[in-house]
Amino acid sequence: MIFEDDRQSIQPLQESLDIAQKQRDRLGEARAFCDLGDAYSSLKQYKRGIQFYQQALKIFQEIGERQGEVDCYIDLGIICFDLKQYEKMIGYLQQSLEIARAINDGEGEAISLGNLGVAYYLVGQYGLAIQFHQQNLRISRAIGDRQGESVAYSGLGKVYAALGEFGRAIFCHQQYLAIARDIGEPHGEADALFNIAKALSRLDKNSEAITTYQQARDRFQAMGLNHGVRDCDRAIEGLSCPSSLTDDI
Repeated sequence: MIFEDDRQSIQPLQESLDIAQKQRDRLGEARAFCDLGDAYSSLKQYKRGIQFYQQALKIFQEIGERQGEVDCYIDLGIICFDLKQYEKMIGYLQQSLEIARAINDGEGEAISLGNLGVAYYLVGQYGLAIQFHQQNLRISRAIGDRQGESVAYSGLGKVYAALGEFGRAIFCHQQYLAIARDIGEPHGEADALFNIAKALSRLDKNSEAITTYQQARDRFQAMGLNHGVRDCDRAIEGLSCPSSLTDDI
């Protein structure tokens, strides 16, 4: 369902598409399709989003605009993530990675690598997830993308935690935390603290874990993220009263 406010935000994008088509501006048409794909995806109208991205991709391929191809494949991969279609996600991102490397698009390469790391983590292929996150880390450092570095460390931390390597997980999340603070990313800071606390609890360092959960809670509360506050409260309660611990803490 599209509400009136949403329709008003989409209307100018549709008008841009109409103008590009009337002027036979193929590049403008493809970009307008991308913008519409972004808009519908943000509204969780994923089927429409996919249709627009695929129309954009077709034009980019026809006119030889390879950068546009990279962006479309990444966008399609992200929609597949939202839909939990992880194998399709991997397929799209492998295509974006291949093209990004062919045209020396470091940013597109890093984004593709990072998302492939996430996808392989989600399907339980932890070795491949580590490889892709490490490649993302290397590329992100080379191009000076601190946000990309933080994503890589976050991803590595989650994989190592899933493997039971909690010391490594803590190290990676500490790097994630340091970068989040450097670049002024409060959500990343809260997320890193939460994951550090979670790993500390797995090492039976409950006092440190509680302190770190409290720090994460403060940041979630400052951002008005009530779900994060609740998760921290539940974890702290579980560590304070071990009999109430649950598997998801």
